[in-house]
Amino acid sequence: MLVRCLLSIRQLALALVFLFGTVVATPAYADASDISAAARSVVRIVVFSSADGQQTIVSIGSGVVVDRNKIITNAHVVEQARFDDSVEIVVVPSDGTQSYRATVSAVIAGKDLALLQLSTGALVPASIFAGTVSDGADVFAIGYPASVDVALEQSEADVLRPQPPVKTRGTISSGRTSKTVESLLHTAPIAPGNSGGPIVDACGRVVGINSFGSVSNDGRRCLGAAGGFLAAGTAQR
Repeated sequence: MLVRCLLSIRQLALALVFLFGTVVATPAYADASDISAAARSVVRIVVFSSADGQQTIVSIGSGVVVDRNKIITNAHVVEQARFDDSVEIVVVPSDGTQSYRATVSAVIAGKDLALLQLSTGALVPASIFAGTVSDGADVFAIGYPASVDVALEQSEADVLRPQPPVKTRGTISSGRTSKTVESLLHTAPIAPGNSGGPIVDACGRVVGINSFGSVSNDGRRCLGAAGGFLAAGTAQR
């Protein structure tokens, strides 16, 4: 039996453009084998609480750069930062020597989407696919699953250090649409911590944002789901 963790996600870039102005950079098309290049636009999102004079991590997820100083992630990853001034968001890139502070610029709560604005600095925007993803197409989930952090015994300092994201491979198992969710089902393994990170095609172009998954009774991840990514005003159907 499959158990679904419901973190609904639907229309992404078009909704953000409509509500908040220009968000997504003009799509550039990656080389067919350049999944590593796509990983440069994936970041770790770390949410800290500084309450009572102590700094503790309250949430960790992933995100994808959609403009030089703008990042999309899941709203639930940064939820506490929206309402608590003692909570801060740190964006940790995949390479380099520093991390960046960010604030929540906009949220579509019903679709579990948040747009973050870097306080300083600039990052490499992702390439975005504006077409339809074929059933059975190869895809890659890119992000920072917490299970890998645990396996590698990562400390808090390690989590804040730029490092390459984890890339897992799978295939698209068609789209599913309900009244509130338009999803791409895929078989690329994901785990907590992948939330907000992209699913990309074989050319390294973002086709969706990972948001939830299905697990079997023995706890193994079976299917992932990513919201259909809308680019350049074109809805994926």
